[in-house]
Amino acid sequence: MVPVVGFPRFCPRNCCNVRTMLCAATDIVPRKFKVSSGLAGQCFRVARTAERWKAVDSDPYPVLVRRSDIWEVKAIPVAKFPREVEAMTILAHVDGETERKVRYISVHSAYEAVVKDRQVELSALRHALAHPVTSLSRPSVRQALFAQFGDVRIDLTLHRHKAVYYRNIVAMLVAIDNALYETFCERWGELV
Repeated sequence: MVPVVGFPRFCPRNCCNVRTMLCAATDIVPRKFKVSSGLAGQCFRVARTAERWKAVDSDPYPVLVRRSDIWEVKAIPVAKFPREVEAMTILAHVDGETERKVRYISVHSAYEAVVKDRQVELSALRHALAHPVTSLSRPSVRQALFAQFGDVRIDLTLHRHKAVYYRNIVAMLVAIDNALYETFCERWGELV
């Protein structure tokens, strides 16, 4: 078994034997939100290796990529893949102990680094967490917040708001995983 660090602790769909998966950090979605967020049915294709997980700025950056249901250990040259390594490095510092606002903003930063066609709903929540309500003047942001929360104010003590929050985090993690996987597959020959 190839050791990797990440979340969830076991492949949620039992489609492989890797104990811990994901391009992201550890346990950022609580157990009670794994199903409602969509995480329980998700199987990721990019993971960090455990070998140098504390030295996230190593060059080349070690990762695992699952192609044809086989995990392959690869090293990512930082100079050739700066955005991808930056996204994975950001996610390496996020875990379940990270304060919720910082957790979302960090995951969103990784999302911005590698996902080209970003969803306004995901970015609107980042704006709401990072800025005062009076600064949320863009109509698209306000509309997205109303559609998701019924208001522009986010209250993460409410279960309904937390459910949307974690659903958005999982949506970003899936988009990040897809973007990383597509980039690595397109440029497979450049990986070490």
